[in-house]
Amino acid sequence: MHFIGIEIGHGGTRAVALDLESAVIRAEAWVPHDWIEGLPAGYREQNPAQWIDAVDRAVRQCLAALEGQKERVAAIGIAGPQRGLVLLDEANRIIRPAKLAGDVSVKKQADEIARAFGGAPGLIELAGQAPGVESAAAECLWLKQHEPYHFQRAASLLTAQDFIAYWLTGERSTEPGS
Repeated sequence: MHFIGIEIGHGGTRAVALDLESAVIRAEAWVPHDWIEGLPAGYREQNPAQWIDAVDRAVRQCLAALEGQKERVAAIGIAGPQRGLVLLDEANRIIRPAKLAGDVSVKKQADEIARAFGGAPGLIELAGQAPGVESAAAECLWLKQHEPYHFQRAASLLTAQDFIAYWLTGERSTEPGS
């Protein structure tokens, strides 16, 4: 049996096919991502649609390398960046690019949330952590304040890995740590 692992990284998508009996990597592929250029200072965004293309290409390369053993793929696992909120509308279309690590455009909103809950100590007591610019809450507040039209259209908010899982399965879900 084989396991396909997919990692959505900042620079690209990696797929590996692992033989579960021998623990040998049977195939590996990497497809680069492009950053959106020309954004204001502090912004780092990618179009999530390119992740779909990258996953498709990387997995196809791995399956081709398995030479007729693709029916032995028993499971697929997906990992992604800690940050990368994907917004979908009612028709499941991507609303806007995803902000990724290194994007500090939501710092003001992260600070605003912290102040509303008594700073870092208050947030730690309430939620177990003091989220900063990587927080989905800060990104949602930024969106509401700066792009209200997009905020109002959002029907689903998914992490990068949840977005790819949705694309592969048609089901929206997440893991407890997301």
